[in-house]
Amino acid sequence: MLKNIVVTPETGEIEVKTPAVIAEAEQRLHKSGPGTYMERFLAGKTPLKRKSGWWPEEKRIEVVALYAAGMTSPDELSRLTKVSPTTIKTWKTEDWFTDMLDKVHTSIDQDIVSKQTAIVDKALEAIQDRLSNGEYIVKSRKQPDGSYKDEIHRRPVNMRDANIVATTVVDKRQLLRGKATSRSEKIGVEARLEKLAEEFKRFSAAKDVTAESKELSQDAL
Repeated sequence: MLKNIVVTPETGEIEVKTPAVIAEAEQRLHKSGPGTYMERFLAGKTPLKRKSGWWPEEKRIEVVALYAAGMTSPDELSRLTKVSPTTIKTWKTEDWFTDMLDKVHTSIDQDIVSKQTAIVDKALEAIQDRLSNGEYIVKSRKQPDGSYKDEIHRRPVNMRDANIVATTVVDKRQLLRGKATSRSEKIGVEARLEKLAEEFKRFSAAKDVTAESKELSQDAL
C-alpha cells in the first residue's frame, strides 16, 4: 500500500497525507516492475492466481484515499490504482465505500484543523509582537557616496489599527463562546428602532384616517 496512507488496525482509523499520496501514486507508475508480493500477485507474477473481480482490502483503501484526496474521476483512479473504472463505479455505490470515505475525511479534517490552529497561533504571535514592539518600516538614508541604503525601523502601531485589532479579536472570542458581538448588538438596536419607526408611522396614519372620518360625519350633519 502507498506509504502516505496509514491504517491503525486497533481503531480502524485511516490517515491520508494529501497531496503527497497522489504524487506517490504517480511515481509508482514509473517503477520498472511490481515490487511487493501483493503487487506481483495482482500483476499475475506469482504461482497464485487472483480470482477475477477480487481485490485486496489495501487496494480498496488506496482507491478511497485517492478519491478523498481529489482524484474523483474513475478513469484517473483506474490509471493510478489499476482497478478498472467499472469496478470503481460499482464500489462507489456500496456502503463500505461511504463508511471508509468518512474515516478518511475525518483524518483529513483533523489534519486541516491542526494546521489551521498552527496558523492562528503564529498570526496571534505576530499581532502581539506588532502591538508590543511596533510595525516594521523601511527608511532610505543617503550615504556619503551619494547612494541610498534601506534601514528597517519599528514604529508604534497607531490607535486606529490597534482598535481594529482589539475589536476583531474580541468579536471572534465572543463568537467562539456563542455570545453576541458588538456588531450583532448594533444591528439588533437598529432593527428595533426601524420597527418602532414603522409602528409610529402606522399609528399616525390611523390617527389621520380617524380625524378625516369625523370631519366627514360632521359635514353630513
